[in-house]
Amino acid sequence: MTTPLRFLLTLAQTITDRAMAKLTCCAVLCAASTSQALPLDPVAEVLTVEHTDISSGYSGGWNMSVQGYLSGTLAPHQALLFVDRPARGNRPAGTSFDFVGVAAGQKYWRLPQSQNSKLLYLGANSYGTDFLDVASYVESDPRVGATVPAPWIKCTVTGVHGLTPETPAPGAFSIWSSEDAGPNVWVSSAQGGLTSQDGLFIIAQGHAHFNWGFTARGIYGIDIVASAYLGPGKTNPTASETYTFYFGVEAGLPGDATLDSIVDGADYTLWADRYLSGPDATWRDGDFNLDGLVDGADYTIWADHFGTGMPEPSLAVSAVPEPSTLGLGLVAASLGALTFVRRRCRWSVAPQ
Repeated sequence: MTTPLRFLLTLAQTITDRAMAKLTCCAVLCAASTSQALPLDPVAEVLTVEHTDISSGYSGGWNMSVQGYLSGTLAPHQALLFVDRPARGNRPAGTSFDFVGVAAGQKYWRLPQSQNSKLLYLGANSYGTDFLDVASYVESDPRVGATVPAPWIKCTVTGVHGLTPETPAPGAFSIWSSEDAGPNVWVSSAQGGLTSQDGLFIIAQGHAHFNWGFTARGIYGIDIVASAYLGPGKTNPTASETYTFYFGVEAGLPGDATLDSIVDGADYTLWADRYLSGPDATWRDGDFNLDGLVDGADYTIWADHFGTGMPEPSLAVSAVPEPSTLGLGLVAASLGALTFVRRRCRWSVAPQ
């Protein structure tokens, strides 16, 4: 595939998905607030394997959202993009992969550009922007390879941190495309820190997929600003506020081993079934403090968050079980006999 054709193919992708995505995007835009860099919702929806996009749209004003093809459209703080164990691998050899942030052969995590049924299939779209909403120009960034004008939107990564802006990120973050000549790097927090060059380009109404890389387990907050030009010749620039998107690299909401955004007896059962397992236990095993072991420290995290996401009637009849080494099986069995209301609540897509 020749380089000038790359952005033209982006223009032609997933046209049949466009109408549905634009309708839901408009719903978010109408209810958006002035503050977009919001903390992660304690009962955020955890997206694990579906086709999902980080969406940017401009129609007289900016909006960014998470669009799950099963979950629908969510405000960024209402979604946790989960990076599961199958994403773990060893960094490829060669200096062209130094941008990842770990040495060749060392462990890292990658949500791949091509679909893997065991992982989140994450892309980016701009379905919420019509062709005439922003100006066309020839993008000079050599990574794009553009030779003719197009209505470009740039999504710049301005920050990489932990659960809060004050918390350091668990590791390095990167985005790249897999191409015949090697990785085309769009974002890397590991090579001298972030600059104005750390961003993606998407054509209005376009859609594309990338590789998303991480070097450690934990919760990442990724700050993104969308921008474009409204006038010819790259004039009258416009930019969004900062939106924060959250990734959980083998890490979910505290105490939620089942990843259903509810901390209840089902999560306790998983913890109890895998009690004392390690040293390479996962979040789904009940390793909530990410130390590779399932033990009493993880139980404490579960107990502290027990009831999160559960309706009030369930909390009124549920008690936090107390584990013991000898009676662990009996406690798990008795807890399993309880009936928990597992009704999921539907949120407004507007930031709270």
